[in-house]
Amino acid sequence: MMFLLLMSVLGMAQAATVSTVEEIEETESSIVTVSRSLDVPDEIVPAVMPYMMCVTAKQYDTVQSDGEPVDLTDQPENCDQLRTDAVEYGADLYRKHGVGDNEENRRNRVLAFLDEFDDFQAPYIAPMAEPVTEQD
Repeated sequence: MMFLLLMSVLGMAQAATVSTVEEIEETESSIVTVSRSLDVPDEIVPAVMPYMMCVTAKQYDTVQSDGEPVDLTDQPENCDQLRTDAVEYGADLYRKHGVGDNEENRRNRVLAFLDEFDDFQAPYIAPMAEPVTEQD
């Protein structure tokens, strides 16, 4: 299974899109693949990336960024502290960018993204298509 992390740097902002290409079903005649993506809010990329890399290292054999393999062997055993740090740092970055009305709102925004990322990381089960039958 492969995980792609696509990042582009524009000036000081870091935009990131997380993409996966997963083999869902292999039959004699075809391989069905699903491609999904998740946009990371620009303001919190530096805050959430360490957690995302840690989780990714635990789930995928191969990780690439801009077509190059990424070495994730130095990740901690447990990603929980990185998630906690991401919430604190992400809320601070949102504050600096003027996003959200208060600290609780900013923390909730970061938590919502991390929850979305965790759901994105969960195995995707594609709905099975109805078999095509020939009619006379």
